Amino acid sequence: MRQLIIIIFFFACSTESVKLDSTGHSSEIVIVSNASAENNEQIEKLEKLFSSEIYGLTRFEPQFKLLNVEESDFISIIRRHKNIIILTDKYPTKKVNNVWSKNQIVWYLDYNDINFNQKINEIFDDFYLQELKSYKAINHSNRNTKLSEFLSLKYGKQFTVTNNFIKAYDSDKVTIVTDNKSNNELIQHIVFFKSENPILSKNQLYMLTDSLSQRLLKGSKLGSHVKIENMYEPILYKGFYRGLWKLNKGFMGGPIIISNYNESEIITFGIIFAPNADKRSYIKKMEAILSFE
Repeated sequence: MRQLIIIIFFFACSTESVKLDSTGHSSEIVIVSNASAENNEQIEKLEKLFSSEIYGLTRFEPQFKLLNVEESDFISIIRRHKNIIILTDKYPTKKVNNVWSKNQIVWYLDYNDINFNQKINEIFDDFYLQELKSYKAINHSNRNTKLSEFLSLKYGKQFTVTNNFIKAYDSDKVTIVTDNKSNNELIQHIVFFKSENPILSKNQLYMLTDSLSQRLLKGSKLGSHVKIENMYEPILYKGFYRGLWKLNKGFMGGPIIISNYNESEIITFGIIFAPNADKRSYIKKMEAILSFE
């Protein structure tokens, strides 16, 4: 009988420690709060930041998709979500991993925190970085090994390019990889360039990007080429200059992201053309490619 009790106790303890994989997408965040009016202002600040517009897109797309849940409705299936923020006055602001499932991030956010504005920005940055890591892992599992190794060796940084890209052009200083194999509804070009000198100013970076685009990224019509849309000035955000490109003497356009890695000699920029699709996931995948390790 004693042996049976020990076995049952051991089994119960071992099953309690088993956690299932988290659910949901890395772009989604569950926000848990109560209906109290006293934290409405904090909830609004949180929602304004996390659902703010992604800069450099032709139409509104939010940074994150928010799923608001009342504290009383925060049941087991929702608790397994990958990303959770719990607004509370019971705990200090803190991050805890894998509370109810594996590969999960849970932030307890004290809505009385005197540094509330600072804290929500820290939490935003954390989720932003974790999503980037998630896309990097996806890219790595689907990498074009030969092309990734070629780029890393040539440009001295660890780039991971996915299988949907092929090498479209290569010279001593420039390489272009392209994703245009499936159809004309999705076109992606990434340009890698090695300058003789460090790029020290934003204007210099824009001029060089435009010069490379004009010379190398041409449209089907004579004289048409890619250029930065100068009516929509790129801004620096999370390590990339973000803006729009357009086809000179044409009707195509879309987002562009540019980086020169802390004013080094290496410049990369990527353009996306996907007129009938949301651009967020393509932007994230390209960020993951161009964020070297």
